[in-house]
Amino acid sequence: MPDPHKRSSPDVAVGISVYRQSLGWIQQAIRSVQAQCWQRWSLCLRLDGPDALTADDAAALDAWIAADPRIRLVHGRQRLGCFGSYREIFKSCSAAFLLQLDADDWLAPSAL
Repeated sequence: MPDPHKRSSPDVAVGISVYRQSLGWIQQAIRSVQAQCWQRWSLCLRLDGPDALTADDAAALDAWIAADPRIRLVHGRQRLGCFGSYREIFKSCSAAFLLQLDADDWLAPSAL
């Protein structure tokens, strides 16, 4: 019998809207998703406008998440606000479950 944790499409799409949170907080939120017991997830972070992070922090975040293909970073061209940003994140997701995770929060390992 196939292992349900190994299917190719994620069951849970996690979204994080980023606007001027510290890079350390954002990295901790990402680590908390990566540490989940349930591994069939995808994570999309959206920088909410060109001033959401400093250029150095955005480049560091790009480089930091490049090693995990389940994570993508979207550089939003305009500020949409929190709800607009989450609409953009989730509009193309096909996962059965959607999870909004604020950039200054993190998940317990068994949250998903």
